[in-house]
Amino acid sequence: NTKQDKKLLRLRSGIERINEQLQDHMHIDDTRARSQTGLEMRIQSILTSFTFGIYFNELWGRNMLSLKSLVM
Repeated sequence: NTKQDKKLLRLRSGIERINEQLQDHMHIDDTRARSQTGLEMRIQSILTSFTFGIYFNELWGRNMLSLKSLVM
């Protein structure tokens, strides 16, 4: 693997981890929305709470994606 390949693999790993957290912790794949507006509001609220979790972890000097420990 070249340096660029290794960089792309790290980036892909990060993206897959974020997608996994959005599915497992935030239940983004099961929104139960009844309308287009409801779906948009649900996705917006999920992404907002996910972003705040990352922000708070950054403020407290913790791993940015350790969101599960914020609620425990």
